[in-house]
Amino acid sequence: MSKFRALIVSDYDGTLIDDNKLTTLDETIAIIKELRRINVAFMISTGRTYYSIKQEVDKYHIPFDFISCANGNLLFDNNSTPIIVNHIAHHVISFLRNSCDEEIIQETLRDEFGCEVHAIDGAVEDFIHIRDNLPTRQKVTNLLMRNKLVDYCTDGKNKFRIHVFNSTDKCSTIDECSRRILLPNTEIYTIGNGPNDARMIKRYNGYIVGDKLNASLSVDNEQHQNISIVLQKIKKRVG
Repeated sequence: MSKFRALIVSDYDGTLIDDNKLTTLDETIAIIKELRRINVAFMISTGRTYYSIKQEVDKYHIPFDFISCANGNLLFDNNSTPIIVNHIAHHVISFLRNSCDEEIIQETLRDEFGCEVHAIDGAVEDFIHIRDNLPTRQKVTNLLMRNKLVDYCTDGKNKFRIHVFNSTDKCSTIDECSRRILLPNTEIYTIGNGPNDARMIKRYNGYIVGDKLNASLSVDNEQHQNISIVLQKIKKRVG
């Protein structure tokens, strides 16, 4: 039997935190703390790298039980212990070098913590810096989006530095977490705002924050303007 009553999984950028609505963050954090006090586990699920998201949660003192990074390629507990590590496939590196070599200024292989490694077998991502102009970025991102074996995220606000990793989705780390803490899908609640959140929202008890998930993605789950409202609704359901 699980010690947890439920698991809440939230996207980060635009969902858990919105740069235009930072005034609501304290309220959101307070609700997360209340939920964890009644044994509801909280997972942050993001396309960001672990180094990037850990800086954010430390900066804002956001409590969590698990962090899923790189769109489901990495899963960590709240002691920074890796639970899932998907190493980047050799064919992803070959694709980048064959397709984008002229556009890449610098390339670095990195492990799950964002540290540089020199062997593909130890790498989780290929971090590339491309030429700083919009046509180059458009070409590279179009190539990445068309290859179904590749996924990526940009390096914060710098759109010309790109983290590339295997294509998966956020459900893989949610499934592993649910197995570990012995919770069925009926006790998992997901919250997101973008296309990479669509599958987890449809698969579990999902909520949409904002208005980015439209009808073209066939997601018609309950929608609210901010995550605090959603967390309060979930608290009533599990409490």
